[in-house]
Amino acid sequence: LADVGDDGFFQLEAQRLEELRWAALEDRVEADLALGRHRELASELTTLVEEQPLRERLRGQLMLALYRSGRQADALATFRQARAAFAEELGIDPGPELQALEVAILRQDAGLLPDRAAGTVPGAPPPRTRRLRRALTTFVGRDDDVRGIRERLARDRLVTLTGPGGAGKTRLAIEVAAAEQDRPDGGPGEVWLVELAPVADEAAVPDAIAAALDLAGDRTTDPRGASDALTRIAEHLGDRPALVVLDNCEHVVWAAAAAVERLLGNVPGLRALVTSREPLGVPGEVQWVVQPLAGADAVRLFLDRAEALRRHAPDELDAATVAEVCDRLDGLPLALELAAARVKALPIDQIAERLRDRFRLLTGGNRTALPRQQTLRALVDWSYELLFADERRTFRLLSVFAGRFELDQAEELCALAGMGPDDVVDIVGRLVDKSLVQVETTPDGHARYRLLETLKEYGRARLAEEGELDDARAWHATVLAGLVARAAPALFTGEEVVWLDRLSAVHDDLMAAIDRAHADGRADLALRMVDGLAWYWFLRGLWREGDAQVRRAAAVTDADPALRAAILRWRVHYAHEVDIDLSRALACAQEAVAVAAA
Repeated sequence: LADVGDDGFFQLEAQRLEELRWAALEDRVEADLALGRHRELASELTTLVEEQPLRERLRGQLMLALYRSGRQADALATFRQARAAFAEELGIDPGPELQALEVAILRQDAGLLPDRAAGTVPGAPPPRTRRLRRALTTFVGRDDDVRGIRERLARDRLVTLTGPGGAGKTRLAIEVAAAEQDRPDGGPGEVWLVELAPVADEAAVPDAIAAALDLAGDRTTDPRGASDALTRIAEHLGDRPALVVLDNCEHVVWAAAAAVERLLGNVPGLRALVTSREPLGVPGEVQWVVQPLAGADAVRLFLDRAEALRRHAPDELDAATVAEVCDRLDGLPLALELAAARVKALPIDQIAERLRDRFRLLTGGNRTALPRQQTLRALVDWSYELLFADERRTFRLLSVFAGRFELDQAEELCALAGMGPDDVVDIVGRLVDKSLVQVETTPDGHARYRLLETLKEYGRARLAEEGELDDARAWHATVLAGLVARAAPALFTGEEVVWLDRLSAVHDDLMAAIDRAHADGRADLALRMVDGLAWYWFLRGLWREGDAQVRRAAAVTDADPALRAAILRWRVHYAHEVDIDLSRALACAQEAVAVAAA
């Protein structure tokens, strides 16, 4: 019997029986899909496809199971994997049926959904309403966000995701809602998405919410009409649990806040997950700030979108340059996707180089996206146009800061522009609420503020359009010069460490202010700043930078003689302590004496 397996007849019969076994297995899977068991099948089919990667029917069943489980991106990824496997092993494309299934998934064809009646088990709860649109691309990172937001939704009835435009608030909210909807215990009941971006009139917000729940009013049959849409929603939901996702509320924030407060008050089982660039300001609201993607996740997103264009494999793009692009784009998902789209036409190093004019480069987004999400400029325009006039001017002025700044520096800058300090405190707070200014707390409890690089470039472009850029830069130099004047004497006291930290925190702004003073011909201001910072550079070990700035200042001949003499004394110090060049130190000392005596 040991030799039977070598017989050709028996080998053919074994192959035939093995094929029958797999065909029967596929038939059983088909029956389970018809009964609505797609969630249980997804894991099993993944294993089966790994075992038999070239069986098209199994691939299609896995795609269908994933799609019906709300995992549209994974279903499409399965098709891409099939295409790659067939090309590598057989040199062919997937068959027409599998290709047609991919198109149907992309279109979210209703015919792909299971027959509810066929899969109904007597006594089982009614199927949950699915009104979420699932994304066509993979979701990258944010595991902690998803987990944390779900935990907050379990305790609080209103969670608002805030953050700058393009940070990925909508996508994160949908992922959270989908995870809640897919909970084995039935989740939050009905889940529906209300897209408020197209709603231009605040009065239309209640109707938009009702329409998303298929409860749009008909004035010919309902005497209450659209004016009482929220009552219809409350009556429809009753005491049942439900989760509503209100997306893009910032332009109708007052109406959205009123609608949410009323619905939560009248529907005890309702929870709301909101996305907006500012909080609603409703009692009980929990704000969750959506930060840009961190370094590794930003790189993963860029590479994922670049690979999807079939132009580059991830290892074909220089890792350091990709990381630089992601960093310069602040990790904003929309900006990263727009940049990744450019790999079709530009090498990654040219993309990095052209980011100096990012608003011209980052265009041509998804055709089906809202117009404001198709270019980086349109995205920031949307946020800017929603500001009040005083907020716009303050935002423009703050864009001249190169790095982080403190509130008193913002107040001084705006005071030079003719604004009152009390106004500035309020306006900066509003800009923080509207996600245009980021706030951070230092270990010693001080607040520091900053603008994302993209927002800084936009603000400066707006300053130039308004004819304010040169004035704003001059005011900025004056503010930083004032800081240096206060810091310089303190560096020789017991407060030295505190002031070293304060100066280090604004280092980039100090350099920009010195450059601006030189460029504007404000020689005395430039030299006063260098004189005040020379000891800071020395204490911080920034000797080469300090020496270069002192040399540059010493070359200015039309400044106040006392200032020139002070700079030359620092030339002596740096020549002696840094370069250990005694002859140069002596020459500088002699020049300083001559200037002081003149």
